Amino acid sequence: MKIFILSNNFKERTTYYREHFSQIFKAVDKAYFSWENGLVKPDERAFMNILQENKLPAPQVVYFDDSEKNIAVAKKIGIQAYKYENLTETKRIVAKSGNLK
Repeated sequence: MKIFILSNNFKERTTYYREHFSQIFKAVDKAYFSWENGLVKPDERAFMNILQENKLPAPQVVYFDDSEKNIAVAKKIGIQAYKYENLTETKRIVAKSGNLK
């Protein structure tokens, strides 16, 4: 399983995160920040960029967000997209998707 962060965030905040919460970035395969790649959710290209760069088929990707707009765009391109509720629910959805090994 690969884990990515897709975030609309600006340079100063992501620099702070990387300096003060480095454990987060050690736990993910890659973080995609809008200020670095110029792609802002809910733009479809933000999602497609990750799929293409990592050679991922959309139906095998599970995505969580707190924005209904972002979820709708992810679903539109075939990603399994869900509203983030809590860690327990996230684990249940990932396990159910068959992507947790």
